Amino acid sequence: MLMSSSRALQRSCWFQFQLSYSDKDRYEREERPDAQKQILVDIAKKLPIFTRATSGAIRFCDRCQVLKPDRSHHCSVCET
Repeated sequence: MLMSSSRALQRSCWFQFQLSYSDKDRYEREERPDAQKQILVDIAKKLPIFTRATSGAIRFCDRCQVLKPDRSHHCSVCET
């Protein structure tokens, strides 16, 4: 039961923190890393939780392009 609840929570987090098509397009078209970071910062400011690492970096999976929720260590989508 606990395992099933945990997986449901992971799926709901994935949908909540996935970039919209327009934000993903803006991010992918931007070539400058500093501008990409600013796009993520702007998106993260609108989220209901504080999505930053202790270093202040945005918690974001480069592989599947999903913002990671607080307290997550691995991406729930691609498990990296």
